[in-house]
Amino acid sequence: ITTQELKTLLLQNPKLTVIDVRSPEEFSTGALPGAINIPTSQVQQRLAEFKRAEPVYVICQSGTRSKLVTLALRAQGITNLVSVSGATSKSKSGYLH
Repeated sequence: ITTQELKTLLLQNPKLTVIDVRSPEEFSTGALPGAINIPTSQVQQRLAEFKRAEPVYVICQSGTRSKLVTLALRAQGITNLVSVSGATSKSKSGYLH
């Protein structure tokens, strides 16, 4: 989905699960409020945090890592993931705030 679609969903339900797969350093420079930081290097060790009944929205800087993580986890049977394209790069300009 797009950042604008995620923004609309968050306005409707601010308790949505959003996982940011950027590095801790990137995350510390600015993150979506309420997002959980699970860097790509830790995804396999923290699979349980992706396994939820409701959708999990996966974000990163440009959308590339979120798409790769989403595809890899779907191949492992975790089907509730939604990749957000261009999330944090656009959030800095107000898309998600």
